[in-house]
Amino acid sequence: MPQINLNGTSREALVHQQLDVKRALEATISATLSAMPHGRDYQFRPGEFTEAQAAWLDRIDVLTKLHNEIEAHALAIHNDGK
Repeated sequence: MPQINLNGTSREALVHQQLDVKRALEATISATLSAMPHGRDYQFRPGEFTEAQAAWLDRIDVLTKLHNEIEAHALAIHNDGK
């Protein structure tokens, strides 16, 4: 957790930085969902579709966990010392 002080970055700026990352992750999650494998692209290889879909869901899970960590970090910075 950053230490808020007169010589450092302001609390507001630190929170805004985290929120910028959070928004970028939201856009990435949305784009990842849009690019998720679809069965029509694996018509003759259904086993590969299942594997591709599972891998994509794993990626979305990683991004979602990171998003949630960043959000919690922003809240912690915002609420630190209050």
